[in-house]
Amino acid sequence: MIVKVKIAKDENMLTYIRMIRLYNKTLSIGEIKKRIENNFPVIEFDTSGYDFNDEFTKGLTEDDYNFGFYKFLEEIQNEGAELSIFLDDENGDMQSLYQRLVFEKEIRQEVEMYPD
Repeated sequence: MIVKVKIAKDENMLTYIRMIRLYNKTLSIGEIKKRIENNFPVIEFDTSGYDFNDEFTKGLTEDDYNFGFYKFLEEIQNEGAELSIFLDDENGDMQSLYQRLVFEKEIRQEVEMYPD
């Protein structure tokens, strides 16, 4: 599942930029700011993008990786951010994201239990 997140521009925008920059260093501060101001997705996350060899994900399970992303969104929300969430380009919200993450986790567990 591809998750895209837009953040509404408000007076706390610099806080959100700082948090996003700590989470994802591939985007510059200017690019994050521009995306927020133009109402473009500022965060993109692939729930199947877990890489065992990536230094960032080292020691994490796929579920830790995905639910860590969810926790990151909760932290931004707790700072006052108004999030618009898109799940595979369909409107969603935090609850639907959580439900989809749980569903994906259950499928992975079933595949591990019954590999054939």
